[in-house]
Amino acid sequence: MKLSINSKMFLTENVYKLVRVPVKPCVKATFRPIVLNADRIPTTGPVVFAPNHRETLDAFLVFCSIKQPVHWMALKRFFTGEDSIFDNNKNIVLCKMTAYAFRSIGAVPIIRDQDKDKYPGMDNVKSLKDFSSYLKAGGSIGIFPEGTTNKNPKARNLLPAKMSAFNLAKDGKSWIQPISIVWTPQNLNLTNKVIINFREPFKVEGKTCNDILYQWVETVNAGIEENKRIIEQLSEINEMTSKETKIKK
Repeated sequence: MKLSINSKMFLTENVYKLVRVPVKPCVKATFRPIVLNADRIPTTGPVVFAPNHRETLDAFLVFCSIKQPVHWMALKRFFTGEDSIFDNNKNIVLCKMTAYAFRSIGAVPIIRDQDKDKYPGMDNVKSLKDFSSYLKAGGSIGIFPEGTTNKNPKARNLLPAKMSAFNLAKDGKSWIQPISIVWTPQNLNLTNKVIINFREPFKVEGKTCNDILYQWVETVNAGIEENKRIIEQLSEINEMTSKETKIKK
């Protein structure tokens, strides 16, 4: 039986809330994320959550940092059992767990241009329609405008963004919620593994897609730079604490 979009939202968003109960404390204990400005998130109307993308787990970190359910865009391979979110471990059990979890919380599969040969005869038309329907029904969606993980963030903060997220936002007359995510370098051995910075949201009405793209890039870049400064401060504090501990010994 095909569910209406409202019924599908009701079911998946309630599962989303249930899943978050056990997952949130585990994520907080493991990564100890620093979450900034979560009070900026719009509380009414449809919202497009639009973070930069550096790690597979970025969506789950955001998932555990906010209250409202979000229908995330995720790569097709996570729905087919080819890959898992557990550090991309290909263990069959972890892959099946990922696929089941993504479907249950109302995530939507997307096929990247570079992966189209793997899925002949398939496209993103239905997924984009689902996203549009969620927004028009007052729901929220999550999209990484970069389209893939930035493997070399030292070279540049952001990869070239794709217009799909901003087209959906315009069509759904939504808020854009920019999010700046920076993972702390492993060599610093910081307790806090990631900083999630919710930037100032903005409405898309009256703006062109190019205007929205420019505002998103500027806003997220500013947040990334702020996160970097915080990491430098944490590193300095960590170094000073280490020196004091050595002196006492």
